[in-house]
Amino acid sequence: TAKIIFQSRFGQYFKEALNSSHAFAFLEKPIAKTPVKQQVKDFLAINQPARDDRMEFTSVSCEMEGRSFKKINLTFSLRKIEYFEYMKTIKKVRIVTDNGNFTFSDTMRALEERMKPYGFEMSSRGILVNLDKIVEIKGSSIVLESGAELPLSQKRIVDFRERMGGHIQSSF
Repeated sequence: TAKIIFQSRFGQYFKEALNSSHAFAFLEKPIAKTPVKQQVKDFLAINQPARDDRMEFTSVSCEMEGRSFKKINLTFSLRKIEYFEYMKTIKKVRIVTDNGNFTFSDTMRALEERMKPYGFEMSSRGILVNLDKIVEIKGSSIVLESGAELPLSQKRIVDFRERMGGHIQSSF
């Protein structure tokens, strides 16, 4: 059940590797960063269980086409949530998802405790990030799959990187 990614001179070892190992993928030397990232991403996607945790939030508001809507209860797939952001001026939490933005009332402390078991981590004061959506950590910022760049507080960098590493290891 192991998955193998070969790196070799493609023409030289391809036939031998294909016939004897049934490799998951082949990477031709010299190896470039982009194909390696894609292979690791594909590998993780195949090996992660297809779990789709869902969570219900109450009194959720959203705006679509200039109109505001309010739902008493709204259920979100946690895989679709990129991050939560506390909006201090209106004392609400914004949910940023693949399908748009929503707001609801909660405290970040309570939300952090609720979301931590599902792979969410505070990157800075007021921002709770879905670790599965992170593509890169660049100095004091985090880049998400959507291209959004979020701040990473200096006092949280060490702990955040450790938790990110632990999250990646638990994915195997």
